[in-house]
Amino acid sequence: MNPTQICEPIVRHLEDAWNEASGEKFSQPFTTTSDFINIRGMFLSKATKQQVAAGHQQIFDTIYKGSTVKYTLADAELINGQTILAHIKTILNSPQGPLLGTNSSIITIVLIQEKDEWKIRAFHNTLVI
Repeated sequence: MNPTQICEPIVRHLEDAWNEASGEKFSQPFTTTSDFINIRGMFLSKATKQQVAAGHQQIFDTIYKGSTVKYTLADAELINGQTILAHIKTILNSPQGPLLGTNSSIITIVLIQEKDEWKIRAFHNTLVI
Protein backbone atom coordinates (compact mmCIF):
# COMPACT_ATOMS: atom_id res chain seq x y z
CA MET A 1 0.00 0.00 0.00
CA ASN A 2 1.15 3.50 -0.68
CA PRO A 3 1.01 6.21 2.04
CA THR A 4 -2.18 7.77 0.65
CA GLN A 5 -3.97 4.40 0.74
CA ILE A 6 -2.83 3.92 4.34
CA CYS A 7 -3.85 7.42 5.47
CA GLU A 8 -7.23 7.80 3.74
CA PRO A 9 -9.11 5.31 5.96
CA ILE A 10 -7.59 6.90 9.07
CA VAL A 11 -8.64 10.37 7.94
CA ARG A 12 -12.17 9.11 7.18
CA HIS A 13 -12.29 7.47 10.63
CA LEU A 14 -11.31 10.73 12.38
CA GLU A 15 -13.87 12.71 10.39
CA ASP A 16 -16.64 10.20 11.13
CA ALA A 17 -15.75 10.14 14.83
CA TRP A 18 -15.89 13.94 15.07
CA ASN A 19 -19.21 14.12 13.21
CA GLU A 20 -20.62 11.39 15.47
CA ALA A 21 -19.28 13.29 18.52
CA SER A 22 -17.51 10.15 19.76
CA GLY A 23 -14.34 10.75 21.73
CA GLU A 24 -13.80 7.01 22.08
CA LYS A 25 -13.98 6.47 18.33
CA PHE A 26 -11.73 9.50 17.69
CA SER A 27 -8.98 7.97 19.88
CA GLN A 28 -8.95 4.57 18.12
CA PRO A 29 -6.40 5.37 15.38
CA PHE A 30 -3.86 6.71 17.90
CA THR A 31 -0.92 4.78 19.34
CA THR A 32 -1.03 3.67 22.97
CA THR A 33 0.59 7.02 23.83
CA SER A 34 0.89 9.95 21.44
CA ASP A 35 1.89 13.60 21.35
CA PHE A 36 -1.13 15.79 20.67
CA ILE A 37 -1.30 19.54 20.02
CA ASN A 38 -4.81 20.86 19.65
CA ILE A 39 -6.00 23.81 17.58
CA ARG A 40 -5.62 26.13 20.59
CA GLY A 41 -1.97 25.12 21.10
CA MET A 42 -2.44 22.89 24.14
CA PHE A 43 0.33 20.27 24.12
CA LEU A 44 -0.33 16.84 25.58
CA SER A 45 2.94 14.92 25.73
CA LYS A 46 2.65 11.14 25.80
CA ALA A 47 -1.13 11.31 26.02
CA THR A 48 -2.85 7.96 26.47
CA LYS A 49 -5.68 6.89 24.19
CA GLN A 50 -7.98 7.38 27.19
CA GLN A 51 -6.81 11.01 27.51
CA VAL A 52 -7.38 11.64 23.80
CA ALA A 53 -10.85 10.08 24.08
CA ALA A 54 -11.83 11.97 27.25
CA GLY A 55 -10.53 15.29 25.96
CA HIS A 56 -12.44 14.98 22.72
CA GLN A 57 -15.61 13.82 24.43
CA GLN A 58 -15.41 16.86 26.68
CA ILE A 59 -15.22 19.28 23.72
CA PHE A 60 -17.89 17.36 21.77
CA ASP A 61 -20.20 17.79 24.76
CA THR A 62 -19.38 21.47 25.36
CA ILE A 63 -17.59 24.06 23.18
CA TYR A 64 -17.89 22.09 19.91
CA LYS A 65 -21.30 20.58 20.56
CA GLY A 66 -23.16 20.22 17.28
CA SER A 67 -20.06 20.97 15.19
CA THR A 68 -19.08 19.13 12.04
CA VAL A 69 -15.78 18.74 10.21
CA LYS A 70 -14.65 17.89 6.71
CA TYR A 71 -11.15 16.40 6.45
CA THR A 72 -9.26 16.23 3.17
CA LEU A 73 -5.94 14.42 2.95
CA ALA A 74 -3.57 16.93 1.33
CA ASP A 75 -0.48 14.72 1.14
CA ALA A 76 1.13 11.65 2.62
CA GLU A 77 4.77 10.63 2.38
CA LEU A 78 6.63 7.55 3.52
CA ILE A 79 9.61 8.92 5.46
CA ASN A 80 11.10 5.46 6.01
CA GLY A 81 9.72 1.94 6.25
CA GLN A 82 8.08 2.67 9.61
CA THR A 83 7.02 6.34 9.41
CA ILE A 84 4.48 8.31 7.39
CA LEU A 85 4.11 12.10 7.46
CA ALA A 86 0.73 13.42 6.33
CA HIS A 87 -1.19 16.69 6.22
CA ILE A 88 -4.96 17.07 6.43
CA LYS A 89 -6.94 20.15 5.40
CA THR A 90 -9.83 20.75 7.76
CA ILE A 91 -13.03 22.77 7.65
CA LEU A 92 -14.81 23.06 11.00
CA ASN A 93 -18.37 24.35 11.24
CA SER A 94 -19.25 25.16 14.82
CA PRO A 95 -22.59 26.58 16.03
CA GLN A 96 -21.00 27.84 19.27
CA GLY A 97 -17.80 28.17 21.25
CA PRO A 98 -14.46 29.88 20.59
CA LEU A 99 -14.48 28.92 16.90
CA LEU A 100 -18.07 29.90 16.17
CA GLY A 101 -18.77 29.73 12.45
CA THR A 102 -16.58 28.22 9.75
CA ASN A 103 -12.84 27.81 10.35
CA SER A 104 -10.00 26.08 8.54
CA SER A 105 -6.95 24.33 9.91
CA ILE A 106 -4.09 22.13 8.81
CA ILE A 107 -3.41 18.94 10.75
CA THR A 108 -0.01 17.30 10.61
CA ILE A 109 0.12 13.65 11.64
CA VAL A 110 2.98 11.22 12.02
CA LEU A 111 2.02 7.57 11.69
CA ILE A 112 4.01 4.58 12.86
CA GLN A 113 3.27 0.88 13.01
CA GLU A 114 1.99 -0.43 16.34
CA LYS A 115 1.07 -4.11 16.51
CA ASP A 116 1.16 -4.35 12.69
CA GLU A 117 -1.29 -1.44 12.26
CA TRP A 118 -0.57 2.12 11.17
CA LYS A 119 -1.42 4.45 14.07
CA ILE A 120 -1.11 8.16 14.80
CA ARG A 121 1.93 8.84 17.00
CA ALA A 122 1.85 12.65 16.70
CA PHE A 123 -1.00 15.03 15.88
CA HIS A 124 -0.68 18.81 15.49
CA ASN A 125 -3.66 20.99 14.53
CA THR A 126 -2.95 24.57 13.37
CA LEU A 127 -5.67 27.16 12.81
CA VAL A 128 -5.51 28.90 9.44
CA ILE A 129 -6.26 32.60 9.85
